[in-house]
Amino acid sequence: MPKPKFNFVNLAELQNMDKDAVVDVVCVVKEIGETSEIVSKTTQKPFQKRDLSVVDNTGYSVKLTIWGKTAQSFEASPESIVAFKGLKVSDFGGRSLSLLSSGTMMVDPDMDEAHKLKGWYDAEGRGSAYSTHQGMATSMGAAGGANQAYKTIQQVKDENLGMNDTPDTFSTKATIVYIKQQGATYPACKSEGCNKKVIESPEGSGQWVCERCQITHDRPQHRYM
Repeated sequence: MPKPKFNFVNLAELQNMDKDAVVDVVCVVKEIGETSEIVSKTTQKPFQKRDLSVVDNTGYSVKLTIWGKTAQSFEASPESIVAFKGLKVSDFGGRSLSLLSSGTMMVDPDMDEAHKLKGWYDAEGRGSAYSTHQGMATSMGAAGGANQAYKTIQQVKDENLGMNDTPDTFSTKATIVYIKQQGATYPACKSEGCNKKVIESPEGSGQWVCERCQITHDRPQHRYM
C-alpha cells in the first residue's frame, strides 16, 4: 500500500501557526496519559480521549490529544517516535495539537526524519529541558527527576492530576482572586492531647473555655489550621 506523504513542521514552528491550521509532525512521545471519557457539548454523546506529551529536537514540549478508537487502541510505548498526519493546531494553553478523525499516525516509521530524531533523543534529548509555547520551561531532570511542567488550572483538572495513587508534580502561574480573611491560626486548648478550639468567656473576663475538657485557660494556645 502507498505510504502517506508528510509535510512535517517542527514543534517550535507551532507558535507561528494560525489556530485551526492542519499540520504534520514527527516527534518523540515523552508521556502517555490514561484514556478518559468526556461528553460532547454539542451532541451530548460520550467519547474517549487520551493526552500525550510530545517533544522534538527544537527543544519544545506540546500536548497532543488523540480521540475515540485511536485513543483506546494506542499501544506505543514512551520514547517511541511517532509521525502524525492531520493534526489541528489549538491555542488552548498556548499551543496544543489534536488528531483529526481523518488523520493518521505511524509508530517508529522507517523514514529519515524519524531516524534522525531517534538519534538525537538517544544522544541528548532524553535529559534535555523543554519549553512550552507559553514561554515557560519544562524541567525534565537529566537524573530522572520529577516533571515540573507548567500547566494551566484547566489542564490540571482535565488531566485529573492529584487523583492517582502516586503524586503528580507541576508548576502553574496564576492570579490570586480571593484571599481568605480569617487568620492562619485558631485559639486552641492548651491541655495535652487536645487541640479543640476554645471559646472566650463573655463580658471580657479574659478566660477561654474548652467545651471538650471543660477547663478554663487564662489564654489559648494558637495553632495553625
